[in-house]
Amino acid sequence: NSFRIFGEQYLAEVFKLTKIAFELNDWENDVNEKIEVLKSIVASKQQKFEHRQSWILEFIIVILILFEIITTFIK
Repeated sequence: NSFRIFGEQYLAEVFKLTKIAFELNDWENDVNEKIEVLKSIVASKQQKFEHRQSWILEFIIVILILFEIITTFIK
């Protein structure tokens, strides 16, 4: 049981030194920055898609209103 405690401390120290040796903190920061850039790109594309969808719905509504007006005058 005492080996387990000391083993965990040893592994924690090895992990800490490995993080330093491989510069994992810098790598993690770079990945997080790239994720943020991708999030902003996705948000921009989603906003453009929603805008286009709104425009199409407005166009359909205008067509339906015109259809109603035209059918009213034809009767």
